[in-house]
Amino acid sequence: DKEPSKAPDDGAYIKGLFVEGARYDRKTRKLAESQPKILFDTMPVIWICPAKRDELQQSPS
Repeated sequence: DKEPSKAPDDGAYIKGLFVEGARYDRKTRKLAESQPKILFDTMPVIWICPAKRDELQQSPS
């Protein structure tokens, strides 16, 4: 995945995060079970966009 070349109009990009005991599946864009003998996996750049809670759409659980 390419890293952004400029700051977003709203929010921020964060990088350098990792997960322990799982992995980020780049094809499905979801967390998945870790591969054998691999304890950590890096996360892609994540866009954090601020929003008011009452303006967020509810997703089905």
